[in-house]
Amino acid sequence: MRDIVRIAALGLLTGTLLVLAFHAPGPVFREIQFVLGIVLVTAVTRSMAGGTGISALSLGIGPVAFLVIGAGHVMTAAGLDTASGITHWGLIPLIEEALKLLPVGILIWLHRRRERVTPNPSDLLMLGCFAGAGFALTENVTLVYNNAAVARDMALQYGPNLGALHLVPGAWGVAGYVGHAASTGFIAGGYGLGLALRDRLHTRWWIVPVACAGWILLEHMLANYYAGGGSRRALLLGNGRLTPWLFVLLAMTIVALDYRRHRATFAQSARLRRRVRMTRAALARKAPPVPRSRLNALRMFMSQLRLVNATAWFMRNHPAPPIRRPRQARTP
Repeated sequence: MRDIVRIAALGLLTGTLLVLAFHAPGPVFREIQFVLGIVLVTAVTRSMAGGTGISALSLGIGPVAFLVIGAGHVMTAAGLDTASGITHWGLIPLIEEALKLLPVGILIWLHRRRERVTPNPSDLLMLGCFAGAGFALTENVTLVYNNAAVARDMALQYGPNLGALHLVPGAWGVAGYVGHAASTGFIAGGYGLGLALRDRLHTRWWIVPVACAGWILLEHMLANYYAGGGSRRALLLGNGRLTPWLFVLLAMTIVALDYRRHRATFAQSARLRRRVRMTRAALARKAPPVPRSRLNALRMFMSQLRLVNATAWFMRNHPAPPIRRPRQARTP
């Protein structure tokens, strides 16, 4: 029954993406490209499967988008002007950034309830990017559908790139906003980075996620302010040109820290080394047990890597108590 539900949910998501891609192929391709890149970059450091990211994407496309639309109707009914003024550049960014974090919180709660472990920073980075990308898909396609000229503005991308391939494709146009996928990933990843640095920062670890959230919120407000009136005062943060680089730096730091823990845990546990080597040999068809397909072998191998990462993060949060040596009796 569970498999049937998963297949139905995956089919519904696939159909939704196809409909969105029909109306705005460019924006849809860029968001999918971004989240696939995040999945690949964190493949060796995550403790969550990529399917959890797909769940965050689905929640971003559906419930989060409807909640944002509903909030807009409520503000309009209350007599607030959502197209200009402080509601446009002050309240709407706050609501959007907060609601986009809902899928992250829901999936973390479900994961902790099911697995009895907390996600590591790479997991938080992935969940944030997928949740933000889901909302970005809905919003960007709506913008293009209502005004086809917006698609040309979206093609004006900026930030780190490898030739024609932009690492943060959601950063586009002249408004100066890094995009919903990277912004939510930046906030969620900042929370994970703060947790990772808790041993060094002690009680001040919260400064990292607060700084990340504050930066994104301020930039989002300035972007809306600039888009609404074109005021030069909105270029306070350089029109958003720095944030894609900050996102890449944050992602690289998170992956590096998680990989370091991965290697340390792998080196300390003979059982984990044996399990990973067995699945790696099965994937290479060098030793039994050999699964029927390479896809199943790959799933087995990746599941063992995730087990190493989950163990590494668990041991980091629950260090073993020091061994106390018994005192030697004094000789008279």
